[in-house]
Amino acid sequence: MACKVDLSRKENTYCIAPFLSPSVTPTGFKMCSAPCAKSFPTVDFWNGGYMKKIRQQWLDGIVPDDCEDCYLNADALICAEKIPTNSVTVPLNFKNLYLARSNRCDLACEMCSADISHTYDKVHNGGKLGIVDNNFDLMPYLEETEAIAISGGNPVLDHKINDIINALDSSKIKRFLITSNGSVFPDRMLNNIINKKFKCNSLLIFSIDGPKEFNEKARLGTKQERVYKTILKVLDKIKGEKNLTVCIEFTGTNKSIKHLIPLYEEIKLNLPLTEQGPYMIANKCSYPEHLGLQSTDEETWQHLQGETYRYFIKRKDKCRLAAEFFNMVNDYCYIVDKARQRKIKYNADISS
Repeated sequence: MACKVDLSRKENTYCIAPFLSPSVTPTGFKMCSAPCAKSFPTVDFWNGGYMKKIRQQWLDGIVPDDCEDCYLNADALICAEKIPTNSVTVPLNFKNLYLARSNRCDLACEMCSADISHTYDKVHNGGKLGIVDNNFDLMPYLEETEAIAISGGNPVLDHKINDIINALDSSKIKRFLITSNGSVFPDRMLNNIINKKFKCNSLLIFSIDGPKEFNEKARLGTKQERVYKTILKVLDKIKGEKNLTVCIEFTGTNKSIKHLIPLYEEIKLNLPLTEQGPYMIANKCSYPEHLGLQSTDEETWQHLQGETYRYFIKRKDKCRLAAEFFNMVNDYCYIVDKARQRKIKYNADISS
């Protein structure tokens, strides 16, 4: 049975990603950046039958089957209370650019795949895929780009990202972020970002999914001390620069959410809390299924809504970082609880 959009979600009612711009991935193009989104080898898919059907379903108030997992178990990827057009055709553009053009990456994270990390490919796939770069020529489109999210792979290892950053029109950029794993952040790329003088708040995001012992297993190949060293270097380099902020992105899986308290304590020990960061960002994992928040077991759920919740509610008014962790816990509790309620209803319907 088709899932209808939830109008009570207000600003989160619709995902408008299919109405904006294609996402660029190492192996092709997608309608959005979700890991589970269907991939196409060429950008011609953008106004083909698949995308027209997806858009029509959203316009009809139906969550497409290929969007349901993300919509139910995380958030609408790009949230809006209204869809920006009534047309199922959207001219090809990259005004809203999600860019993951290469699978060059030095880690093999548990939630990753061979087409996103060539190291994951080596460890888990025998290196069958190898290094893959999407060499689609974005240059003719970049003058009109208004929002860009650069990811990977580990995008700081992709030297062509420098050319793309240089080609952006600083006066038009309303959103800029780049996400890396913190193993390194080359001076050339950092200087390029600083020198662009973006007028929007630009985010330099580093992925950490738990304290040292957990994160170094979940993100195979990472060295936690090195990540903190990279963040400290970037914080020092951007000190006093307007509109540059450092963030730590925590990917909430049904494993990592058990480690929020020790991660909080570790960050406090290793990083200063400055006006330019670090600030926490909550990423919600719904794919792959075995790591998704919707698959959280009873023990982890009780720990999350019990000990973890109590720990941060006691500290949230005394420390900015604790308040951010508390907000993440609230988000994860909401998602896990919703998934549990759906399972209860499903089992009741089967029984009847």
